[in-house]
Amino acid sequence: MKNKFFAILVSGIIWTSCNHADHQSNKNGQNHHKTIDIEQEKSAIMDVLDLENKAYREKDFETWKSTYVQEEYIKNWGFWEGYDIKVMSYNSWNDLLDKKKGKFEGEVENTWKQNTKEIIDLNIQVRSNVAWVTYKQKNIDSETKKLKSQSLETRILEKINGSWKIAYVNFLYLPKAKKGIE
Repeated sequence: MKNKFFAILVSGIIWTSCNHADHQSNKNGQNHHKTIDIEQEKSAIMDVLDLENKAYREKDFETWKSTYVQEEYIKNWGFWEGYDIKVMSYNSWNDLLDKKKGKFEGEVENTWKQNTKEIIDLNIQVRSNVAWVTYKQKNIDSETKKLKSQSLETRILEKINGSWKIAYVNFLYLPKAKKGIE
């Protein structure tokens, strides 16, 4: 009889504690059972990626900067045959900021502005306050409509104070085929 009473008492305490914790989280606005509107989050993520791309093409440094997590742990890595060093890597926010600021200020003509991009094979995965995006990007000359390059792209974003920010960038430009890009 003592064991049953003890089991009921412990169960009651656990149940009361759980209800109290659940009530407290709801009271504090931290409902752990909150449903995420995935389509809304995907749209917000694409808005950030589009804004980052547009700001880069238009050489709007402050807007470009606002799309990133501004912490030392961010990474921006890529490969392109056109780079002198082939592999580009920025391993902190300050590293990326210094190099990009110089690029924004130093370019006489922004050739990227002449291109339009097409995204195919888009995949967005959202998990709470982290999301990753993968896609193939085609850069097309706006005037000739010829394909200039293709790349495989990855982005990891974090939701900070309700806004999605880019924390990781990776791009791999595909080599051009001898008779054109396929």
